[in-house]
Amino acid sequence: MKYHGTMKRNDQGVLEIGGVDVMRLKETYGTPLYVYDGQLLDDTLNMFKDNFKHNKIEGIVAYASKAFLNVMMAQLVHEKEMSIDVASGGELYTVYKAGFDMNRVYFHGNNKTMEELEMALDLGCNVIVDNDIEADRLIDLTQKMNRVLNVYLRVNPGIDVLTHDYIKTSKLDSKFGVALESDATFDLISKLYASEGLNLLGLHAHIGSQIFQTEPFFENVNVLLKAYRELKDRGIDLSSVNIGGGFGVYYTQEDTPIELAGFLNELIHHVYQKSLELDLELSSVIIEPGRSIVSNAGSTLYTIGGVKETLAGKSYVFIDGGMSDNPRVALYQALYESEVVNKNEGEVKDYAIAGKLCESGDILSHHTLLRNPQADDLLLMTSTGAYTFSMSSNYNRMLRPGVVIVRDGVHREMVRRQSFEDLVLGDLSL
Repeated sequence: MKYHGTMKRNDQGVLEIGGVDVMRLKETYGTPLYVYDGQLLDDTLNMFKDNFKHNKIEGIVAYASKAFLNVMMAQLVHEKEMSIDVASGGELYTVYKAGFDMNRVYFHGNNKTMEELEMALDLGCNVIVDNDIEADRLIDLTQKMNRVLNVYLRVNPGIDVLTHDYIKTSKLDSKFGVALESDATFDLISKLYASEGLNLLGLHAHIGSQIFQTEPFFENVNVLLKAYRELKDRGIDLSSVNIGGGFGVYYTQEDTPIELAGFLNELIHHVYQKSLELDLELSSVIIEPGRSIVSNAGSTLYTIGGVKETLAGKSYVFIDGGMSDNPRVALYQALYESEVVNKNEGEVKDYAIAGKLCESGDILSHHTLLRNPQADDLLLMTSTGAYTFSMSSNYNRMLRPGVVIVRDGVHREMVRRQSFEDLVLGDLSL
């Protein structure tokens, strides 16, 4: 298992994160438990902010909060004077409660409700318009509410990338956005640009997630700015461009992430140079990293309930969580690395890691080499910082785990563990 950030074994052979050993975390908060390395999270936020900048064009880093969001996480991003994107009324409300500057909030979604659109207008965030119907609703609302709203239009550049089908988002048959090469799209852009209540700043295109090649990102820029030039020739001058995110991260040895610090600098310089070539006057360029900010900073701590070997010779390790706290294995066939972390001795053997839910598919790893796992040992699964807490559920009426952040020997709750009372809070009786 690859150790990320501040992970290390102490003199007793117990794993520490942020100077806090995992035994102490279990004693204080119980398991399952999402654990975030505060130093690594801080370093990663700084890396994005420090490298995506240019002296001629503003580089805006908008954290894609669907990867992992709670009030404290939003506040950590806000303290860095970075931006954030949200994809629902619930995410928008969370960043509002965190005190986030609404000028730095970008609201996405392919089917925003009227309630969500009114909320966006009330709060004054930026809106990424997805389609013609949403555009008409916003035009009507801005007239009724006498407001002016900054907007972008989400387009599909038709760029295919090597990633899981579920996280390809710019194909021409995607549910998101409108086809860039379409007369109807030009008509929609013209309508948004002409609206008195909408200030169309630019276009948005997110090509997908978990991408390890640099070429698609540059191609996305080229396609978008070519469209900007064509729009400018037709009297529509856009000042900003949002090129999305999708930067791949390390989960297992099969993954080869881009070296981001140098790439981010190269990417923003490419945007500026391309804008000069096409005689465009861009004031800003936006990227939307999510997974690449939080994934490696987060891990999940489990307690092993038992070990079983079947008649067919398959060895299982049973943990006290499962697909309710990490559905990505079932949904995306995601792979993770794990280790027994309360000791560092014994024979290494191949095991499947199985959750405790009443579901045959509740397997978090089909093949993991573990060192002598036994009942009551602690197992840590790494790189679970993205799309685990945010996708967790109460399936089987499982309680959602707590979330803690650790740094410099100090541990602190970000989200408290659900209780049984929390679980039935919304239930009504006969």
